[in-house]
Amino acid sequence: MFKYHLFALCWALFIFATALLPGSSLPDFLFFGILPLDKLVHFVEYAILTFLLITGFFKQFGGKSYRFNAYRISSILVIFYSVILEFFQLLVPGRNFEVMDLVANFSGILFGRFLFYLIYTFNIR
Repeated sequence: MFKYHLFALCWALFIFATALLPGSSLPDFLFFGILPLDKLVHFVEYAILTFLLITGFFKQFGGKSYRFNAYRISSILVIFYSVILEFFQLLVPGRNFEVMDLVANFSGILFGRFLFYLIYTFNIR
């Protein structure tokens, strides 16, 4: 069942490892002078995670409910993971819970869903 989720699990571990980095090790940089690099990283990390999870569930052949509910299941899992990691960062020196990180994460989740829809619906390759 999990063979299609190997990349998503590895990516989730990567996100977890980056969440353990102390806040002082992160550069203070504005992307195009507007968007903090930190928020862009959150957006990209969670867009990729959502895309990989939806792809994994969509390729499931054992349970049709996984395949037909891939968007919903993946989004719920990634939202839960995102919120848990934000609270977990309270335990890491120099890191804290930020609502704007959650906004960037949720935006990334929506973009990951949209990207999957584009690629698999219109067969863009």
